[in-house]
Amino acid sequence: MIRLKIEEFLALLKENLGMYLSPEESELLEDAKKKNSVIIKGLKSEESFDVYLTGHIDFETVRMFYEITRKLEDFGVKVYHPAMVVLGSKEKGIFEFNIERKSRILLVVTDTASFGTSVDVGFFTHRKLSGEDVKIIYCYTGPSYEFEEIKKHPSSVYIDYFTDDVEDALKKVLELLGKPSL
Repeated sequence: MIRLKIEEFLALLKENLGMYLSPEESELLEDAKKKNSVIIKGLKSEESFDVYLTGHIDFETVRMFYEITRKLEDFGVKVYHPAMVVLGSKEKGIFEFNIERKSRILLVVTDTASFGTSVDVGFFTHRKLSGEDVKIIYCYTGPSYEFEEIKKHPSSVYIDYFTDDVEDALKKVLELLGKPSL
């Protein structure tokens, strides 16, 4: 499957948000839009995903999500994360909801508590409570005192695995999927 390069994703995102584009970013747009459309069609046609990767994604953390995806894909894991495509907010919400329904594991990697991440965890928790065999791995890389508080939250009983280390989270994903470890 083709992928957007980080630079292409950021150029598309900036255009979508009405932000200033450098001349270099503007040059990327035409090809990036074509790739984005092809990727969207491909993702819509997938029947299932092993991992829905989410967290606080911004201009600084997007590279980490691409690296995590690459590492998991090297082991044959089918991954989706929100920085793979750019869509309008309503369309993206529906698009991602449909992908979440097809995913077996929610992998949250974040350094901050965010509304979007909470929604994803809530959706997977609902699926668990409905009897689906899904797993939630929560990797919190923010301050350690916040990590301890998150683990004490009443809804944390639905989290299958907590860690503060990204590599540990990836190992757990591979273990749950019966794949060789890193």
